[in-house]
Amino acid sequence: MQFDVYANKDRDTNKEFPYLLDIQSDTLKKLATRIVVPLTPSSMIKFPVKTLHLGITIKGKKYIALFDELASYPAEELVKPIQNIGDYRAEIFEAMDLIIQGY
Repeated sequence: MQFDVYANKDRDTNKEFPYLLDIQSDTLKKLATRIVVPLTPSSMIKFPVKTLHLGITIKGKKYIALFDELASYPAEELVKPIQNIGDYRAEIFEAMDLIIQGY
């Protein structure tokens, strides 16, 4: 579901991006893929870009949502959400506006 956070099951990327944030609208839930934002440990990003890199706490640890690294991910692999971050809705849309519209 939109704004759910999932464990990244991809062995090639899950060390750098242990979690994925689903940002796709639930009205498109029948599609085979979902649009996700990878989350990386905050220690990996020395100079986060305001608005574009959103700080989020997952299981007591700090991560950065990298909106400049959007990806498509198989919906069937997004099974057990770890948490929902709908409380960050305004910040998520602000980051997407920056990506799409430049402001």
